[in-house]
Amino acid sequence: MGRLLDEAVDAGTFGLSTGLIYPPGVFSATDELVALAKRLPDGRVYATHMRSEGSGLFDSLDEALQIGRQAACRVQVSHLKVAGRSNWGRAGAALERLDRARRDGIPVAQDVYPYDRSSTMLTACLPPWFQEGGDAAILSRLDNQVELARARADMEDPNGGDGHVVRAGYDGILVSSTASHRFEAQTLAEIAGDLGVGPFDALAHVLRAERLRASMVTALMSEPASKRSWHIR
Repeated sequence: MGRLLDEAVDAGTFGLSTGLIYPPGVFSATDELVALAKRLPDGRVYATHMRSEGSGLFDSLDEALQIGRQAACRVQVSHLKVAGRSNWGRAGAALERLDRARRDGIPVAQDVYPYDRSSTMLTACLPPWFQEGGDAAILSRLDNQVELARARADMEDPNGGDGHVVRAGYDGILVSSTASHRFEAQTLAEIAGDLGVGPFDALAHVLRAERLRASMVTALMSEPASKRSWHIR
């Protein structure tokens, strides 16, 4: 990875970006990211879609800042937001964390995220372990009842993580596009009603039927809560 990064920098890239919610970035260790960021020339940027934008937001911010500090590079936090009802109102504290880092000499910036919905692939609902090995492995697990039962338990456990199902609920996850154009503009809860199955089974059905080629829009953020807690600069 270091060699490939060096080649990319020589070819003119601005820096290194990570997507730590998604495979394969989700499996990266912090020290691995520090080692890569240290290879960046002066002035280049480490941009990160952090590991969590919900209950793990502050740990994720600390990781990004740690990488910038240890690698002595610029840091860009991609589309900073606070996701999940239980986390609403924490945006001000997140901004203060970044302001404090800047006062301490870390050159960190963040993108504004002016929406109360987010959008990504429908597979992002699945736990990281379910996605390990790529599309073929995911499709195989979608046909394995034992693996599906484990995934459902992980995804629906309110104390077990920071996933889309816990943060938005099945009625807050809208299927926005699919390969066949079926299921579009319906929530997983609505699809479940049409199919006569539970909402988790509806999710698995859509992913199987569309061979994973599906995206979603999720209701995760609160504009009023953000307005109360963000300071306009």
